[in-house]
Amino acid sequence: MIPDELREIFEEFVVEASDHLENLEAALLSLEKDAENQDLINSAFRSMHTLKGGAGFLGLTKIVEVAHKAEDILGKVKEGKLKINSEILDVLLKAVDYIKNAIKDYQSGEEPEEPTDIIENLTEILEGKPKHSPSQDKEEITLDRLLDKYGLSHLKGLTIEEILEELVLMPPNKRPKEIVDYIENIINGKTEAKPVPTDIIQKVEEETAQKMLEAIEEDIIKKDLETPTVEENNVEETKIEETKKEDKKPQKQQKKDEEERVLRIDV
Repeated sequence: MIPDELREIFEEFVVEASDHLENLEAALLSLEKDAENQDLINSAFRSMHTLKGGAGFLGLTKIVEVAHKAEDILGKVKEGKLKINSEILDVLLKAVDYIKNAIKDYQSGEEPEEPTDIIENLTEILEGKPKHSPSQDKEEITLDRLLDKYGLSHLKGLTIEEILEELVLMPPNKRPKEIVDYIENIINGKTEAKPVPTDIIQKVEEETAQKMLEAIEEDIIKKDLETPTVEENNVEETKIEETKKEDKKPQKQQKKDEEERVLRIDV
């Protein structure tokens, strides 16, 4: 929020800043085609320096932070310590855009967002560690990123052998081909990673097949134990027959006894 006593000075700053931002954009775009043009470099440096000074007087600290870092980069370019390239120009243009939007926010009585990403990008260039462009980051594929992509984050940190074992256990139509191809490239030396034996896939498949076979045999044995054998069935049937005979025997004996009683009564 701009104090009322500084409102008039702020309005003058806005008009002046608009001219400098326009000059900065034009100079930076021209440097893309003529990177060694000292007049363009000096012009861009002066405009950024003026923006930093005006924002500092008004206490616009977020603009000051960005302008200060951008001015340092242009200063190194001016001194020949840095050479203009597309990446540096891209970051400087982003800094210009941030300053534009921040001034609009101050005009509306709002606080601009923190310039964290811009400051980080500018600092990396100053330190000689330019940040990779989004397209480069996208092209950089790692095994961990692939595991995250296919919902297999729990396999991160495992060895290639252990990851392969997990993949082999998956149904063939559900194995992520991209991960399989990536591991194959590792094995063939096309991707940098810890080298592994070329027959590791076959070894893992054999071990997995053996484990599956053992599991099936165990299941069969378990079912066999639960199902009576032919001999057990015969024994059981014999017991049943004997039980039936025993059940019948008392009935015959009882019938015989009754007949004897009847005979005795007749006599």
